[in-house]
Amino acid sequence: DHDDLYEAIDGDVETHLSNWRPSGAEEAARDAVKCEWFHRLPKVLFLSLGRARYDVEKQTTVKINTPLDFDKELFLDRYMAVNQEDVLAKRETLMQLKQRQRTIESEIRSFTKFSFPGSTEPTNIVDALFATTQH
Repeated sequence: DHDDLYEAIDGDVETHLSNWRPSGAEEAARDAVKCEWFHRLPKVLFLSLGRARYDVEKQTTVKINTPLDFDKELFLDRYMAVNQEDVLAKRETLMQLKQRQRTIESEIRSFTKFSFPGSTEPTNIVDALFATTQH
């Protein structure tokens, strides 16, 4: 699922490869990302968005019904080969920031929900503090 058109295009121009090794290379296999870059843009660009994804748990294809809004004018400079070095650096920074965000969100959850010794379910700290003021 993509939140905006640019994420959808990113998903189309980037291919994530697991256990990839350059042909004829002796080095160990690793994960890699293959990117497609425009050398020049067409006068008209047609986009075909896949509105389905495979649900591994259900083992079936699921239709994506969330709307994908976008402006009439698109900025495709991030897909141009001439900008490749800058774009890759920014994507790396973005990936690191998103990972940091997930870490912080996890830390916040650990502060707001905790388990008492012997408790089977985590307790919301706000609920626990409220309960102490009621007694």
